[in-house]
Amino acid sequence: MKKNKTIWIAIAALIILAATFVWNRYHYGKKDEIVVGAIFDLTGSLSYMGQWSLEGAKLAEKDINAAGGIKGKKLRLLIDDAETNPQKATTVFQRFISVEKFPIVIGFNASGEVMAAAPIANREHVVLFSSGGASPTITDAGDYVFRNRLSGAVEASAMADIAFQQLGFRRGMILHISTEYGEGYAEAFRIRFSGLGGEIVSKESFTQDQTDLKSQVEKIKQAQNLDFVYVASFAREGARLLKQAKEIGVSTHWLSSNALEGPELFTIAGDAANGVLLTVEAYDPHSLESSSFNDEYRAAYGRDSEMFAAHAYDAVRIVAKLIEEAGYNGEALKNALYETKDYPGASGRTSFDKNGDVIKAVALKETRDGKFFAIPPEKLTNERK
Repeated sequence: MKKNKTIWIAIAALIILAATFVWNRYHYGKKDEIVVGAIFDLTGSLSYMGQWSLEGAKLAEKDINAAGGIKGKKLRLLIDDAETNPQKATTVFQRFISVEKFPIVIGFNASGEVMAAAPIANREHVVLFSSGGASPTITDAGDYVFRNRLSGAVEASAMADIAFQQLGFRRGMILHISTEYGEGYAEAFRIRFSGLGGEIVSKESFTQDQTDLKSQVEKIKQAQNLDFVYVASFAREGARLLKQAKEIGVSTHWLSSNALEGPELFTIAGDAANGVLLTVEAYDPHSLESSSFNDEYRAAYGRDSEMFAAHAYDAVRIVAKLIEEAGYNGEALKNALYETKDYPGASGRTSFDKNGDVIKAVALKETRDGKFFAIPPEKLTNERK
């Protein structure tokens, strides 16, 4: 009896081993492919960013494989949806680490998702490479967290400089979405503007997906001698704010940041969205560095590429390059990312600093007639004071 039990245990062990081998073959065991995980917001309030990111990532996958793959092996992206929800993002990230055994994961459009997953990445020594997270708090998220989107601290501080030094504004109000992104941008702007000698009379928040913003816009209307309102928001909520402000007769200068740059800004707010000045990462799809990518993107999707598509494209290309050079493990990829300097990507030259933050320039845009127009900083003093 004891002998039979031993035989059955041995058989069971062989079955488990065989099943594991088959499973690994299914996911990784095809000798001609390397699988990399990517998580984007394909549904929820940031789905437009997620869709742009997905499109860029898929183009990178296609281009890498057309050029011979990674050491002769095809790249396959395993993509999942974070649903613009930090809890869901963390669940998917944990599965990618514990079940799929990925040593690096690309993606995350929302800063809150990055910050929720960061402790897991650091604990498990898995690289989290965000192509969308902008909150200043990500800078201190840990040794295994990187991003190739510009930190919001740089963007928000640049806007504070413009408001105070070029536009001559001295008294303002901040409205921000109560997410990692909104709170990070709002605080960075407040610190910089106040440090220059300006006054922030009020700093108000609203929740993601909030539809009624009348109490916030009433506070703007009641404020005395207000030069501007700085809005740190996603496009949907920002559009509602602008629309409801116009409906009750609020007139002020509106300043904002890159996340306002979404199609819903105009579809929801209409002409109430005109005249917003926003800081963005200096990405031009028609520049010499970006034009070939943009031509390919336009051929595939029928429109010019957005910054988020270029970021995701670059993230996939950078990861593939480093896997080929350093190997497919978290420690090696982390070290290789820190050493990455002046990578010639679709979104421009990419380098990472000691905190895993990307080093890039800031540009300005203005909303007008349902579009975002780049404007040179020297035009601000004459046209907007």
